[in-house]
Amino acid sequence: MERLDNPAGRLHAALTAFHTHAIPNVSVQEAWSRALEVQGDDVWATLGEVATLLPRIERALIASDNADQLDAFRHWQALWAWPIFAPDRPFGNESTGLVDSGALQALSSMSSLLSRTASEGYVPNDEKVQSLRVKLDEAIERVLADADLPADLRQILLRRLHEMIWALDHVRVVGPDGVQAVAELLVVNVGMPSEEHRHGPTVRVVFEVAGTVWAAFSSVAAIRNSIDAGHALLQMLES
Repeated sequence: MERLDNPAGRLHAALTAFHTHAIPNVSVQEAWSRALEVQGDDVWATLGEVATLLPRIERALIASDNADQLDAFRHWQALWAWPIFAPDRPFGNESTGLVDSGALQALSSMSSLLSRTASEGYVPNDEKVQSLRVKLDEAIERVLADADLPADLRQILLRRLHEMIWALDHVRVVGPDGVQAVAELLVVNVGMPSEEHRHGPTVRVVFEVAGTVWAAFSSVAAIRNSIDAGHALLQMLES
């Protein structure tokens, strides 16, 4: 069972997917492209996000004050990092032999612990994620069609909406925190350039969509399942 609510679980999912695609005559770069379901330069951007999971695991263990698991992390981290950085071979070379099965098992155990003690939130199923992506696409269309929006406000809205789409597309790497952080940043930023337009109809729609996305990844079921879930983020940040 994949546990995407913590960095160890997401790293385990990424390394397991890489191992599945690391077959003879497939390069390291191509194996990662298939594992992360990305193409072109997005492979490097997404793999960079995978690399950040290592320090995030360490920080989570330090915060949980679990000395034994922290020792385990420091024992295994080099083997977890090996497929990401591939120090012994160029990314164009064959991908086989980079994932250690013992290291994967240790990472799975660490993921189980962090899911119980330091869960970042909730990761909805693929169907729900896709429905949220549709809402974001519709919000982008509305922003582009609103001729009354000041240019600076439009730019902020579009940037954050596209960042939320990227986070949704890469939720298996960035997790609940990564999605919620962009939604929060949108709401914080919007009031700054033009307070006069903050409560206009287009901005309110964008706020509602951002709130709905944020709530969908909340660990609180009452917020996640409420028909008014889109208000949760607004209330939190406007209070």
